[in-house]
Amino acid sequence: MIITRESVQALMPNQTLTTIHGEPTHKAVRKLEKELGANLIAVDCPWGLNKGHLGELQTAATFMARNGAAYVPPAHAPPPYPVIPPGTAAAERERLKAENETNLGHWQTLQHVRRIVVNQVAEAIEPVYYAELDDPDEGLNDILVRDLLDHI
Repeated sequence: MIITRESVQALMPNQTLTTIHGEPTHKAVRKLEKELGANLIAVDCPWGLNKGHLGELQTAATFMARNGAAYVPPAHAPPPYPVIPPGTAAAERERLKAENETNLGHWQTLQHVRRIVVNQVAEAIEPVYYAELDDPDEGLNDILVRDLLDHI
């Protein structure tokens, strides 16, 4: 199953964020965070404790304090194919295949969510305020939304 960026973004209630003209103020950034929070909650994930991907926006301590458990997305992509030991029964092979496909879908969704929200923030603020993070070759590809907001 292929998860597209468009299908993930379609789940988000705020397709664009409120534009900030000039230097971002605390009040303007808080408004962005609320809009982002709504977008992140709208996209479900198994490690989000019914808060979707909100942990991408909140610090680990804040998410833990408010939800009673940590937001712990996978650090690495699952293997492209399930690991099936020799001699595994047919029913177990099918279960392992289905589990791997589900994990791949969650991974793809996470990657799309991370890029969408960073791009939304970048579109909402003037480039001068995040230029230091904007790699000449890769842009903001390795930047997480919390790091971008902390920077501005």
